Amino acid sequence: PWLLLNYTVNHLSAALGDAATPLNVIDPKDGTLPPSRFSAACASWEGPAFVFDTLTGTATVEGHEVFTLDIKTGAVRVAPSATLSKVLDKLNTTMVRRRITLECMVFGHYDDWEPGQFSPSIEAPLVVELLDTTCFVQAAGFFLPGVANAEAGTEPACRALCRATPTCAHFSFDMNSTNSSCTIMGALCTNATSNALCAQNSNVQEKVLKCSESKQCLRIHYDFNWDYSGRYCPKGYDDHLGEFYERVSVTPQDVLYLAPWDPARDPPVPGCSLGAFVLRKPDRATDYLDLENSVVELNGEIVACLTSSNGIVDDAFDHGFTSVAINGSNTGNVVLRLANPRCQALNISTRTAEAE
Repeated sequence: PWLLLNYTVNHLSAALGDAATPLNVIDPKDGTLPPSRFSAACASWEGPAFVFDTLTGTATVEGHEVFTLDIKTGAVRVAPSATLSKVLDKLNTTMVRRRITLECMVFGHYDDWEPGQFSPSIEAPLVVELLDTTCFVQAAGFFLPGVANAEAGTEPACRALCRATPTCAHFSFDMNSTNSSCTIMGALCTNATSNALCAQNSNVQEKVLKCSESKQCLRIHYDFNWDYSGRYCPKGYDDHLGEFYERVSVTPQDVLYLAPWDPARDPPVPGCSLGAFVLRKPDRATDYLDLENSVVELNGEIVACLTSSNGIVDDAFDHGFTSVAINGSNTGNVVLRLANPRCQALNISTRTAEAE
């Protein structure tokens, strides 16, 4: 039999409704006998019940499919159902982007062993992260009157209502000893002084759709250097580095990339360590971007290294924003936040041929 059970990586993540690249077992190719079947067992700190079907290889969390394990080959395909949002809304967490982390063990069994002899098994650890695609960020502002909903008597129920309501951009949940109130907020007032109906509310959750690294833009605000500030949107994905971003710019000279720092390929940068991101200029002569095949090499000048406690992008998605150190220094009030797009007021001042 095989002495070890190994995968190419031991950590997989996927957003609700999406699928991660299938993960295959590493074949030792030494002529030894592979396991006759595979199974898995998982547990999570968040607490939802996990069930693995040994006949079909389907893994579920509270009845919602999250991944499949090929019981013949051991291949794992993580593809959490969009309906898992019902479980995520119930989690007791302050995270902006909710997640369930499964700590799993995949087993390889040898069932066809000789009678009377010990049947060996091998195992491999695997961490599976199931990520929400809708974030809710603490917000405040002036809003038009909203619509109260008496049936959503808990905060999870109010959040689920806002999630399922296409016109809901913000919700407020007020819980006190006598009564609980869920309100789907009215429109955000762009000029509160010009509308007497606008009222201030500092206890509001703002809904952020498409809340994933591959779809959500980020915004950098830096008091001391506006050259770094701006909105950075997903540019592509590299199989080695991961997701990287490009600053939205009017001219090519203003383009900057926000990309993971790779100690194996990039030069040393003050304050940079594994997990850091860097701002770097494009180099059109030496950069290689094959976005279709997820192969990227960035060789432009690095102008700054950005770090935070758990990684700037992870912190932004977990909390909605994070304070950032530039080249190892925390001076300058540098903030990275989710850049949730908002509707702008219609421009009705321009004369058009149709209007005439």
